[in-house]
Amino acid sequence: MVDHESLSDEELHRHIIETIETSLDIDTDSLEIEVEDGFVSIWGSVSSIEDSEELEKILFDMLGLEDFDFDVVINAELRRHSEPYSSSSIEDINNHPRRHF
Repeated sequence: MVDHESLSDEELHRHIIETIETSLDIDTDSLEIEVEDGFVSIWGSVSSIEDSEELEKILFDMLGLEDFDFDVVINAELRRHSEPYSSSSIEDINNHPRRHF
């Protein structure tokens, strides 16, 4: 684990993107990642609830971030698998309030 407090905002931003890209099969083009004074905000969309959970896990476990904004929704059009979500499950997922850790 990298000591993120010793990194500049730009270095931390780059480290987050590299960690996500090497650890998950997530297109980081569908995410916005902002680092300001060491505080991380991530928003955008991923293809599944599992991807969202794995992304959160990376932020907590691999990067050691304890305080960040996470506003990621599920976009069924990004799904890599053939089984679609029902429209009600997508609404339930997307209607969760923005979380701040």
